Amino acid sequence: MKHFCRILLFFLIIPISSFGDNYRIVDNQDLKIYDAINLVIGYKDYLISPIISENLVFSKFGDTNLKKFGFDIGPHQIGTTDTLVINKNKFFEVVSADSILKFSRCDNRLNDSTIISEPFYYYLFRAYKKKCVCSFSKVLFSKNSGYAIAEYFIGCGMDDGIGKRLLLKKTKDKWIVIETLSFHLS
Repeated sequence: MKHFCRILLFFLIIPISSFGDNYRIVDNQDLKIYDAINLVIGYKDYLISPIISENLVFSKFGDTNLKKFGFDIGPHQIGTTDTLVINKNKFFEVVSADSILKFSRCDNRLNDSTIISEPFYYYLFRAYKKKCVCSFSKVLFSKNSGYAIAEYFIGCGMDDGIGKRLLLKKTKDKWIVIETLSFHLS
């Protein structure tokens, strides 16, 4: 009976601890969009974050001109709760998820008692020789899948970052950025 209760408890706790998120690998279509964005970013001293969990959020009054591209912005198009993961790929260098966890938990003191103001970026630079991390949003496609919207944000410290929301168009088998919809600066 004890053994049965432990098994039952195990199966009850697992779904609660996952918070409803499913993890899946980013598909090739999304990778091509992220690559197109990566090509237009002028600054190259960054790594790509392997975790994509941010959905695009639209205001009630903004982004109304997107209807002409085939977007019907509504709650059903904002995104899923799935967390996407970028594996190794041929497009760009991705920081390992293990490094992100490890560096996020690092102490802000070195062995010689020197205090580091931003330990994550300090250890990122030591390990990868890159100063920043670029993260992407999930991609939102138009009804006919000929257009897409995605965001990127490059963080180089707690108060140092830049990002854009971009509109992309599919031409043959390639995605190109055709418009900057918004600009973010911190």
